[in-house]
Amino acid sequence: MAASTLAALDAHTTPAVANQGKSKDFSNSTPTVTGQWLFDRFMVNDDSEVTKLGIVRHAVESVDTATFKTALKDFVELAKATNNEAKLKTARNHQSVLRVAYGALKFCMPALQEAGYSNKTGYHEMAALGRQVLSAANLKWDGSPAPTDEEREKARKERQARAEEKMLMQIMKDNPRQPGQTIAQWQEACLEIGQETIAGELAKAEEEAIDKAAKAIIRDNPDIAAKVAERVLALLLEQTASE
Repeated sequence: MAASTLAALDAHTTPAVANQGKSKDFSNSTPTVTGQWLFDRFMVNDDSEVTKLGIVRHAVESVDTATFKTALKDFVELAKATNNEAKLKTARNHQSVLRVAYGALKFCMPALQEAGYSNKTGYHEMAALGRQVLSAANLKWDGSPAPTDEEREKARKERQARAEEKMLMQIMKDNPRQPGQTIAQWQEACLEIGQETIAGELAKAEEEAIDKAAKAIIRDNPDIAAKVAERVLALLLEQTASE
């Protein structure tokens, strides 16, 4: 690698990352981090050139957060363009891990090392460690402050209010006022339909939240996921028996 290239990399490397040493996965080249490059590495299964975390370390060393964010977005768009749901799902899963790994390496290296990170850390293990240190630092993956619990709850209520208002407007459009029906009667009928619809949506959202939590356990702890499921079932049976 030419001296000028190393100098350019040093200019984009944080001190904490520099202490880990340059990524050895790119000893002969300095590829540009783009959506196409990520797609080729992760979706074409070309794993002979670099390790998955080697890709992230190279990104941390060579590009800023905005550039990496654009590359990740383009990466998923390329997967979407294949019209293959399985590939799109895989790309989105990689995007999630890549974000966390990049953010933890870029902004939380000391805490990451304390949590057990080393150059031998695995890709999926890194996802769990990254979420842990970013959460403890109250940071999003891009280094911006994570919202507080109060801010999250406020945002959730605002989203829910907007969704309910939009839903009610659609219900009123689909169920116009009937001849002889007063405005109050019409509004009451629409509200009743709306309450039933909202109840159904809440049940659906609960199911989706459960699925998301289960998938997160499998994704972050694949080796113990089945044991966790067994333990949860056993605890639920114990609780039911004691009631």
